[in-house]
Order: sequence, then C-alpha cells, then structure tokens
Amino acid sequence: MERRRNVGADVIRLLAMLMVCVLHVNFFSDCISCFPNYLYETVCIQAVNLFALLTGYFCIEAGWKIRRYTRIWFQVAFYAMGGTLLACGLKSIGLFEAYSLPCRSVLLPVPFAGGYWYFTAYTAVFLLIPFLNRLIKNLSQRETGILCLIVVLCFPLMNTFRGYGEIYQMGYNVAWLTALYVAGAYMRLYPLKWGRAATCLVLLCSLTLQSVLYVAEAPSVLLYAYPLVVLSSVCMFHLCVGLSIKSPKIVGAVTYLAPLAFGVYLAQCHPFSRYALQEILGQLYSRIGAVWWYVPVFALVLFAGCLFVDWCRARLFSLLRVSAWADRLAAACPEWLKDLEKM
Repeated sequence: MERRRNVGADVIRLLAMLMVCVLHVNFFSDCISCFPNYLYETVCIQAVNLFALLTGYFCIEAGWKIRRYTRIWFQVAFYAMGGTLLACGLKSIGLFEAYSLPCRSVLLPVPFAGGYWYFTAYTAVFLLIPFLNRLIKNLSQRETGILCLIVVLCFPLMNTFRGYGEIYQMGYNVAWLTALYVAGAYMRLYPLKWGRAATCLVLLCSLTLQSVLYVAEAPSVLLYAYPLVVLSSVCMFHLCVGLSIKSPKIVGAVTYLAPLAFGVYLAQCHPFSRYALQEILGQLYSRIGAVWWYVPVFALVLFAGCLFVDWCRARLFSLLRVSAWADRLAAACPEWLKDLEKM
C-alpha cells in the first residue's frame, strides 16, 4: 500500500523558507525596528523552529539512512563551492571588489565551511538520531511528554532568565535543534488534540505579546529559543501539518516545489550571497524607505529566485546522476556508521 504524502508538511517546508527570506530581507536592509517590519519579524522568527520540528516529525518513523545525509551533503557542497567560485569570478571582473573571501570557505570541507550554521548543527543532530529514536520509542507517552516539557519549555525559560549564555544561547546550536527534534517526534507519535480554533487563538495571542514586548524594547523575544516563539512555532506546526488541501493543482505545485525548499536557504546563506544581498537590499531600502510592502515584495522575489536556482541545481544533479554518487559515498562509510542503520 502506497503511503500518502503529507501535503501539510510540504507546506511547512515552503512556508519556513519564505519566512527565512522575510527575516533576511529585514536583516540585510537593517530595517527590523521600523513599523511594520518588526511585525513581519515576529511572524517569521518561527522559521528555523518549524524546519527543525519537521526533522523530528519525519525521522522518528522513517528510520536512519546514511544516504539521506550524503545526498544533502552534495547539495550543500554544490552551494558552498559554487558560491565561492561565483565570488571569485565576480571579483575578477570588478564586481563586489570589497568582498573579502573567507579562507575557511575554500580550505575546510563541508559541513565546516560555507557559513551554513544550520547544516553544521544538523550534522551533529543526524549522528544522534538513532540514539534519540531509541530513547523516544522506549519511553511512554507521558514520559516523552515530560521530556518535551523539560527541553522545550523549562530549558528555554532558564535560558531566557540567564541571558542566553548557558543552554541554548540564541538557538543557533545543536542543543536547540536536538530539543526541537524531540518535540517534532512527539507530535508525530502522539498527535496533538488541540482544536484548530483554539490553536489559532493561542497563536494570535502569542504573536501579539511578542510584538508588544519588542516595542517595549525587549528585542530578545525575537530569538528561536524564546518561550513565546516556541509556543508560536508549535501552534503553526500543528495547524500546517493537519492541512487538507482539496485542489489537485495546488497539491501538485506544493509537492513539486517542496524538495527545493532547503535550496532556498543554501542559495542565500553563503557568505558571498549574504554580502551581495546586504549591498543590494541596503541600497534599495535607502531609496525606497520604510514602506509597508518593501519586505514582503522583496522576500517573495528572493524566495522565487532561490527556488529557480535550486530547480536548476536539481536538473543538473539529475543529469550528472549525483544521487548515485551520494549512494556510493554512503556505501563507503565506516562500518560503525553503517551499524547505526540497524538500530
């Protein structure tokens, strides 16, 4: 029997990457503090949490395969090396001459180079997945729920009151992605029974309070590991993963584009991409100003452009049969890694 694809999960992938584009347009333009840009920031700060929850949601049931990682590795390597070559090429013809190429982008292998903090942290989480899955599946529902409360509620509260120094910092680390993996796995094994209307109300209240706190000069509320952001992320995830889309055309479009979602992140987060976007968006913002449509319009343009770039990458990988090379690399891994597939 063929397993039905979860369209809601595909929506989360695309939505999370669109949110990342909003965050980056805000950041690169240096306009977060302006109204209504901080409202966009409040809504979209959940992006990374959504993507990390999705990892736990799928991997708790899908099992652990080395080839899944090696296929992502080739995609990341493509952007890490491609971005570096593009930077060298443009500098050689006199464009972006002020850009200083980081040595580590050239000398260090993926996942240590390229500026992709998420992939570096994900690599560590990936190695832990077999152990996390065994732990979670050997706990009762109540025990797993208590574990989730500790790692996604108690620890973020401690982290907040301690000034983001001891546990999760600002959410840019393997500890936070591991906590979200546990939460995502719990939501897959034990689906939440929250009503959609009540979930929407909690989400609205959470986002409103985040905005009020930000205006009250508490910018730390817009961090991945802040409790209100965690609550909003869980509500958004619950709403999206249960979506039922009736239109075959929309389902087809979402299903087709979802595999390209991670490429949206990779295309814009290479150090050179970040530098170029900051130069371009900064100049545009200085000319256009703080109009309400600036961030959503340019975020959509960035999102569509990155989707197109990764669509081209996917076509190239298909022609070069990169997936077969990734599978060969997985087969050549040490035996201790292959043993993890049997857990």
